[in-house]
Amino acid sequence: MSLLLHCGAFSTTYDDLLQVELPEMTSTYEPIPHHEIVDTVLSTATDSSLTIKRSQYGLNKSGTRMFGVIDFEQTSHPDYRWSIGFRNSHDKSMSAGICAGSRVIVCDNMAFSGEFSFTKRHIPRNGFLRYIQQTFIGLLEQLENLQKNLERLKMEGLSEDEARLIVFGAAENNIIASSEVVPIWSEFQEPRHPEFQEPTQFNLLMAFTENAKRYNSNTKAENVYRRLGHLFAI
Repeated sequence: MSLLLHCGAFSTTYDDLLQVELPEMTSTYEPIPHHEIVDTVLSTATDSSLTIKRSQYGLNKSGTRMFGVIDFEQTSHPDYRWSIGFRNSHDKSMSAGICAGSRVIVCDNMAFSGEFSFTKRHIPRNGFLRYIQQTFIGLLEQLENLQKNLERLKMEGLSEDEARLIVFGAAENNIIASSEVVPIWSEFQEPRHPEFQEPTQFNLLMAFTENAKRYNSNTKAENVYRRLGHLFAI
C-alpha cells in the first residue's frame, strides 16, 4: 500500500481523527466525520471476514483533510495483499473517496488511485457511508477476479520477441517514455528479485512496476499503473 504525505499532511492516529471538529452543515453541504469513514471501512471489512494487517492515517495541519490506507492479510494467497484507501475533507477541497486494489496510492497532493475507486461530493444525503457498505461485497468479487487474472499472467509464458513487442508497444502508446524501454527490458532480463526470473507475463508486469518506483511524480505513477492494467488485461 502507499500513503504518501509530503505536501503538508502528517501521520496521525485514529484517536486524533476523533478529535477533529466537524464544520456546520448547510443546505448544499454536509460534511462527513473523518472517523466515520474509517469506522465504516473497518466494520464492513470485519463483516466480510477480512483480517486487517496495518492501518495508516494522515491529517493536514488544520485537520480539514484526512487520508488513509488499510492493508489486509491474504492468507490464502500470500503473494498478494489488498489495500483500501480513502480520503475526506471538511474544507470542500476534495470529494470523499475510496479506492481498492493490489496497488493503492493515496497522497496529500490529491493523487488517489487503485484498481477500483469512486468519489462522492459532500452534498446532503449523498449516501457515501452506505455506498461503502453496499459495494464492499461487489468490490471483493472484483478483487477476486483481479487475483485470478494475476494468477493467469503467472502461467502465460513469453518469448523474448513477444516481451520485446510489449515493451516497445508500451512506449509507442505513450504508457512509458522511450527512455524507459532499456531499464524495463534490463529488469525483465535480469530481475533484482529472484522470484521474477521466469519469462512470464506476470514477471514482465513486475519489471514495469519496478521501474515505476523511480517516478518522482505520484500522478505519473497513478496513470502508468492504470494503463498497465489495460495493457496486461487485468
